[in-house]
Amino acid sequence: MVTINAVAGLIPYLTAPTGSGPPINWAVIGTFALAAIVSSLPAGHLARRLRAKTLRRGFAVLVLLVAAGIATDTVVDLLT
Repeated sequence: MVTINAVAGLIPYLTAPTGSGPPINWAVIGTFALAAIVSSLPAGHLARRLRAKTLRRGFAVLVLLVAAGIATDTVVDLLT
């Protein structure tokens, strides 16, 4: 699902006429991709050691924290 979303977001940039939008910063993209690949190795090892229930709860907490952060940013933007 993440790959599908990433490709769907990248396609408009790749198909747009040159100079019609913001340039793609490949250094930033490469840095994030490398960080994701490198961090996935120990994360996969850790995931094999934890119970599925623990992983689900941890992921749920992470999603709630991200949602709270986005909501906070939105409220602050609306109030300022």
